[in-house]
Amino acid sequence: MENESKIREELQEAKHLLSALERIKKERARRKKEESIRYFEPHPKQEEFLFDKSQTRVVFGGNRSGKTHVSMAEVVAHALGYRPWLSEEDENYRVEVQTPSKGVIVGESFGTAIKDILVPKLLGNPDQGVPGLLPKTAIEGKPRRNAQGIITEIRLTNGSRLVFMSYDQSVDLFEGGDWDYVAFDEPPPRAIFIALQRGLTDRGGRCWIACTPLKEPWLYDDLVCRDDIPCYTFDLADNPHISQEAKDQWARNLTDEEKKVRLHGQPLQLEGLIYNGYARKSNSFRIARHKIPSHWPLWCSIDPHPRTKHVAVWGTIRPDGVMLIVGEVQNTDSENRVQPFCDAILSFERDVLECDPERIEGNRLIDPSASTAVDGISLLDRFNDYEIYARPGSKQLMHAINITKDMLHSDPEMGIAPRLMFFDDLKGLHHELMRYSWQEWAGRTKDERNPRSKPRDKDDHFIEAMHRIILDNPQYEPVSFGEILEEQRYYTPVDTEGRGY
Repeated sequence: MENESKIREELQEAKHLLSALERIKKERARRKKEESIRYFEPHPKQEEFLFDKSQTRVVFGGNRSGKTHVSMAEVVAHALGYRPWLSEEDENYRVEVQTPSKGVIVGESFGTAIKDILVPKLLGNPDQGVPGLLPKTAIEGKPRRNAQGIITEIRLTNGSRLVFMSYDQSVDLFEGGDWDYVAFDEPPPRAIFIALQRGLTDRGGRCWIACTPLKEPWLYDDLVCRDDIPCYTFDLADNPHISQEAKDQWARNLTDEEKKVRLHGQPLQLEGLIYNGYARKSNSFRIARHKIPSHWPLWCSIDPHPRTKHVAVWGTIRPDGVMLIVGEVQNTDSENRVQPFCDAILSFERDVLECDPERIEGNRLIDPSASTAVDGISLLDRFNDYEIYARPGSKQLMHAINITKDMLHSDPEMGIAPRLMFFDDLKGLHHELMRYSWQEWAGRTKDERNPRSKPRDKDDHFIEAMHRIILDNPQYEPVSFGEILEEQRYYTPVDTEGRGY
């Protein structure tokens, strides 16, 4: 009897355990269906984007690379005020946003982007059994819809509001609102981006763009080229939730050019850039300004023009053989006169580079066209009048481009560091290097001809001056032990990551 009683107790306990397990299983199934955001597992590049606290962020992603999913996860986090997939102890659990928050999600159109992509990402697709990222318990009432029945606003129980708008709406409709955050799906027209930026100002709001970079070329010049806006590139290969077989099947449908954008998220604008290595990793080539040791040789190159502002660039060679571009000056005289520009050159050398004119003697270069006389006097003569003595530099443009590319080449994994570096306050050179591009054929002939091998004659004056220094083949001459000791205060060789200080 005693054994039978014990067996009954054990059976009863087992039933309780099975019941508890069943309840846990049902609860887990409910959570996966109604709170799927708690099971979000971002891949490393998505995490890097999510935890970046910059006011504006850009994600360039190939198709199915996870860019839209992570963008909508960030929307949910800003609407709730926290990231449900993290533990409360995690330093990134809380989002820097005041709740209830007010955000706007902008897509290309109501009929496709919002109805078929963005809303299902947040609310799910019941017909297909696909859960949404917004927890059902957080949604208050029924979403608002427009006359076509498309959802235009979702309200949450904490008071937060998610508003949907599209690029096919009038720009005027984007003016006047105040927002805590804006999420752009695919590249926005610039006028809409600017209008919504104004709406973020009062609340110190944040915005991000998640797109496959097929259009809106203004994004590159206005955002990608800025130092204060981080840009992330998602590759289809980064997404662990899609099988390799499916990725390969998709890739077989694409041309080599399409693969760069649709698989790897590479902006089309990068394809035509001459120094796209610099454009992709500009911070790897830029270091903080420091004093230049007195025994490092200096070169100055002048690019003068009759109408365009004269510019000058300075460079040096370090003991490790790396060329460091250390200065730039553009004529600020409204009439582009030579005398104020010469004064600016001498002032920069004296006050910034802390060097005497003799240190650059023989190493001052100028565009050969400056020797051409007009009415009996040349630009070179005018510079000589103000004690700026220069010799004609080379105009071998293609040779300069090829050498510069070689000098910018780096491969940290192979221990290869760049042989060309820049002080990080050279705004003119940075602006040009980020945009220096090949000419392109236009019209119907574009797809019928080989690419042009001639740079666009625009945004290149600082670069042309730099090219002349490079073509002059500057060399560092060994110095005494005492001079080497002097430089230790200012100089550490670049490492394999391409950094130097």
